[in-house]
Amino acid sequence: MFREITSSVLGSIQNVVDTKTHTSSPITTGTTVLGLKYADGVMLASDTLASYGSLARYKDVRRLQKIGTSTIIGGSGEISDFQSILEDLNSMNQNDINQDDGYTRYYIYIRYFF
Repeated sequence: MFREITSSVLGSIQNVVDTKTHTSSPITTGTTVLGLKYADGVMLASDTLASYGSLARYKDVRRLQKIGTSTIIGGSGEISDFQSILEDLNSMNQNDINQDDGYTRYYIYIRYFF
């Protein structure tokens, strides 16, 4: 019985996915965030263009943001995801400032998710 169910499910998946059909209007988007380490420090750079579908819509998007006094974060992909992460990190940074115990907790968040 298991074999019949498995073959039935696999058969329906193969009917849905047709590998010979391609989209007639592909949308390609991309973002560049670059980090370089050199003898005296680190340099970060990014583009500022954001797309809305196939339209280059926003031309001044800041993909590098400062968090606290010694952290810069760069983001690519969905700008809303990056904004959400920035809100979380800025909130954590403010909590660290308010506690004033010399311990910075948002590095744990960065290490966990990135």
